[in-house]
Amino acid sequence: MKDYGKCPNCEGELKVQKVNDDYSAILKCKYCNKIFRVTFDERRFPSNINSFNWGAFGLWPIWGIWNKRPHLIICYLVLRLFSSSAMPTPMILLSGVVAVSFSFYYGFRGNKISWFEKEWPSVEVFEKKQLFWEIAGVVCFIISIFVFLFSLKS
Repeated sequence: MKDYGKCPNCEGELKVQKVNDDYSAILKCKYCNKIFRVTFDERRFPSNINSFNWGAFGLWPIWGIWNKRPHLIICYLVLRLFSSSAMPTPMILLSGVVAVSFSFYYGFRGNKISWFEKEWPSVEVFEKKQLFWEIAGVVCFIISIFVFLFSLKS
């Protein structure tokens, strides 16, 4: 768990509410609920923490295993089961909507989840690994669009 200091009022643990930039964030005390805008002397947050995570968007089951969310692969397998042709059409549609919802949720929240849930040795290592996931996600997304378009012609 990353340490962002103690509350000056009650000595409670401060949790990040919102990251403003690489050096500052809005922190909230877990106990007295006071809110503080804190600026650090050194870089404490990655520059891409508020960015869309294409790896988490397109590869959320695999991304989940890598980022301490192993339950995502189980969710994916259950969704695949419900999207089989043996299921009634509403169930297939529902599983598709849920899968797309997972994609967008982890696309928008993926970098924050990864940064705060996993222990990273440095901001630079985090950014390097997330760049890998971004490239992998974009490549898979483009391939899936081509596969989809090709399947429409058949």
